[in-house]
Amino acid sequence: TVSVLYWPFMALPDESVLPTAVTQRVTLNLAKAAAAGDAYTGTSTIEYFLDAPGYDTLVFHADAGNVTLDKLRLVSAKGSPKIKATTRCTGGRAVGSSPLQPATADGDVVVVTAAEPLTMGKLSLVVDFTAKVRGDNVGVYACIPGSLQSGYCLATQFEVTEARKAFPCVDDAHVRSSLALSLVVPSTCNVVLANTDETGRAASGATTTVTFAPTRPLPAYVFAFVVG
Repeated sequence: TVSVLYWPFMALPDESVLPTAVTQRVTLNLAKAAAAGDAYTGTSTIEYFLDAPGYDTLVFHADAGNVTLDKLRLVSAKGSPKIKATTRCTGGRAVGSSPLQPATADGDVVVVTAAEPLTMGKLSLVVDFTAKVRGDNVGVYACIPGSLQSGYCLATQFEVTEARKAFPCVDDAHVRSSLALSLVVPSTCNVVLANTDETGRAASGATTTVTFAPTRPLPAYVFAFVVG
């Protein structure tokens, strides 16, 4: 029996299989991204507390056409559970009785299967990824045609399931999670804003890392930032 901890496209499964808390920590390196098509890298960490034993499969969202998954790993207080398989799928509305649709390379639902059942408690799924700035006003997009030298602006539009085009995440409008965001930007930027107050800046040569306070629990489509 496969026990799935799953946030589907637009439907919430039985609350008994949901974790008691969800936190998403995302770091995006935008230092070389200014125009549509430019690549940026990042790390997305989805943290939750498993409130029941037996889960062996975790599911998150990442748009196959815009987000490349470079490396995935599980981290818990008891070590690093091994990942047996990672599969992209589509569909799926609940646990057990409404399974995911057959695997497809262009699916935006990513299924991570652990080699062994996961233990109760805190667990983190860490995903290193590469994504692209878009030009169609969704995900992370270039809202002023320009370059790092001539001036530019990157902004976000995640409503209602477009956050998955920007970074791996729990992108379900019915699920609230806290986002802790860090942005690596050119030191020449004079505008770096997000949902919450800035909590720190660390300059390193031509780049600056800007960190923001964690949001209160929100659906992913409410997350936002602007850089320019």
